[in-house]
Amino acid sequence: MPIHQKRPYLISYDIADPRRLQRVHREISEEGLPLQYSVFYCYCSPQAIQGLMARLKGIIAATEDDIRVYSLPRRVQVDTLGKTPVAQGVMLYGDTLPEGIMGRREDPDGTTRETQNGDTQKNPQGAP
Repeated sequence: MPIHQKRPYLISYDIADPRRLQRVHREISEEGLPLQYSVFYCYCSPQAIQGLMARLKGIIAATEDDIRVYSLPRRVQVDTLGKTPVAQGVMLYGDTLPEGIMGRREDPDGTTRETQNGDTQKNPQGAP
């Protein structure tokens, strides 16, 4: 894959020191969207990930901290339950999701919402 071609990544971390934790969080926030407290979604080039990892290497204590970067496949299925990272009606990835991203979540009322590349459909409870 070309080094400038964007792809999805999942980044997670476990940082022992509160000061380093703040610095790591701030640095990853520059590249990605927070999904949970220490989990980020990034849609960027391998070159950008390499640069981020180089910057993070200068922040962490290798014997105490852990940062993981997972390269995701082009077609990603995301299922969620419960609280979402953004308010209802707000698109997490912009106007449209990157090609191949599909999602499904169950709302508190039992309604299932499916999203594929920005198109949202509402299905009654129990519908496939």
